[in-house]
Amino acid sequence: MSAFDDYLNAPASASAKPSFDTYLGASPVAPASAAGGSGAAASKTAAGQPGMLSSLGAGLGHGFGSTMLGVQQLVGRGMQALGGIGESPNLTSTITGQPPMNAVGRAGQWLTQDAEHGIANLDQQYAPYSAAHPIVAGTGNVGGQITGTLPTAFIGPEYAGLSLAGKMGLGAIQGAAGAAMMPVQNPGNDFWTQKAEQAGLGGLLGGATPMVAAGAKNLGQSLWNAVKPVVQPGRFVGEGLAGAMDPAEAAAAAQNIRGAQEFVPGSLPTTAQVAQTPVMVQTEKTAGNIPAFKSAAAQRAIDNNDARWQALMGVAQTPEALAAANQARAAAAQPLYDAAHQATANVGKGFVNFAQRPAVQQAMQQADQLARNEGVQLKWPTPDDRAISGQALDYTNRALGDMIGAAQRAGNNQQARALTEAQSYLKSWTQTYVPGVRQAAQTYAQMSVPINTMEAGQAIANGLGTRAMNAGGAPEIQLMPYRSALTSAMKNAEFGIDPSALNSLQGIGQDLQRATVSNSIRSPGSDTAYNLAAQGWLARQLYGPTFGGAGNLGKAVGALGATALGHPMVGLGILGGGNKIGQMVGNRLQDRLSGLLLNPDTVLPYLDARAAAAAQPVPSALAQRLLNYGRPALINGAAGALNNSGNK
Repeated sequence: MSAFDDYLNAPASASAKPSFDTYLGASPVAPASAAGGSGAAASKTAAGQPGMLSSLGAGLGHGFGSTMLGVQQLVGRGMQALGGIGESPNLTSTITGQPPMNAVGRAGQWLTQDAEHGIANLDQQYAPYSAAHPIVAGTGNVGGQITGTLPTAFIGPEYAGLSLAGKMGLGAIQGAAGAAMMPVQNPGNDFWTQKAEQAGLGGLLGGATPMVAAGAKNLGQSLWNAVKPVVQPGRFVGEGLAGAMDPAEAAAAAQNIRGAQEFVPGSLPTTAQVAQTPVMVQTEKTAGNIPAFKSAAAQRAIDNNDARWQALMGVAQTPEALAAANQARAAAAQPLYDAAHQATANVGKGFVNFAQRPAVQQAMQQADQLARNEGVQLKWPTPDDRAISGQALDYTNRALGDMIGAAQRAGNNQQARALTEAQSYLKSWTQTYVPGVRQAAQTYAQMSVPINTMEAGQAIANGLGTRAMNAGGAPEIQLMPYRSALTSAMKNAEFGIDPSALNSLQGIGQDLQRATVSNSIRSPGSDTAYNLAAQGWLARQLYGPTFGGAGNLGKAVGALGATALGHPMVGLGILGGGNKIGQMVGNRLQDRLSGLLLNPDTVLPYLDARAAAAAQPVPSALAQRLLNYGRPALINGAAGALNNSGNK
């Protein structure tokens, strides 16, 4: 016989059987009891008691090692079964009384016996640690089994994205595979029966785990939905408001809020006015029926209107300030004009040709007549004296201005354009050839800017001051009347207005335009608007679908519970006043909603979270399997422990 046959037929020892290496000429191994004893002694504390850390390590080693040996045991048993198929009896089978087997079967028998000896050795080494610290060692043992069965995580498709039935099927397969890796203690002749029990139990527990987890998740979510409106009302409303949008709309709303400008100091827009998304506008429209928001929104509109009036009056100032500016301009420019009027300039051919225009001749005649009426003698050119006084040029310029105004009022636009061109030529010639006129004109123009600014502001204020008043007792500034008043005032500002004042006036218009966002949807709300609604069956029973009061079932359950606890009067109170609970919670939620709709920055965290939902990173396949296999792996350990305990 071969050395391998001698090894297989050697008598079993009560402690440890020599390995196959002994028959091949290798040095003998120490008995398992000696190895176990020396290992245990090395791991014990000074008092002879194993420590918790060493017990944890022993448990990890036992769990992992027994799992690997269980795989070896399963492979060996399978090879034994395959190795005996079609074999004829031989001398070895005749002597031993065992079924004949080929080399595959004999290798399987060696693997099986080696695995079972290793399992017994591990159990012997693990026993003192388990006895000293059963919980710690047991925890380590389960951890080792989980580590050993980790390869089953790669069985089947990705766990995420499967239906519940798919998860149950995959869990059953993974559970059965993991449980099959556990060793069979004391297998005897019914190894395959016990292995089938292991796999069946692992498959049953693994398949049930997703269903139990889903039920627990739904129950926990229902309980949280019922508690959340009470303990986190602001978050409940904020997430609901952001959740009514798709991620792209939420991202746009957040971007608009962060980029919102202050057009008028003290004027604060609502969230809908700066977010500028349909859900926000519709929600604000719907919230108009909430008393708290309705009052707060009305006060916000009053405050914003006051801020616009303050900005407008900052431009207009007072009639006294306008009169003082006029006096200052006259004091500065008039002496310059008087000096320039006394100066003269000789006219040339170009001016003579200009003066021959019928409209210019008419203007000069009106200028001379006006001067005579005022007792002023003008100096005009003659054939013998080509000089013209600055005063004559000034009166002619004023006459042309009167003629331009008359043509415009008459609707004679062509005549008005011709007269305007003539006036421009006259001004240019005067400033070029009459000393002092340019300086006087520049001084007059510069000092006219603040005057035109106040005149524009006062004209707008006077036009709007007669309009209907709001609830705060101030005339309501509205967009279209304001635009008309601003356009008219700017046309009359010959020398322009101060740039900062122009920015203020334009800012008022922009602020009014932004406020119209609130009225961009005429309906009082729609199905896409966010409405306060209880989430989940339990919450609807406790508070009512729209937080108007508990449902009949919710009242009945509460009343029965109070009565069962010995408080029948409390139970009657719940039946009679259950609505107040839902209404109280609803009122708190309405207050939070009002705050979010009036203060744009407060809704940003919820919008950001909603926008980020579109960019959630997808875990890798390995991460998904590791994450979702945790529960079946724990079940594998439990299944192995149950099977092994039954085999002892």
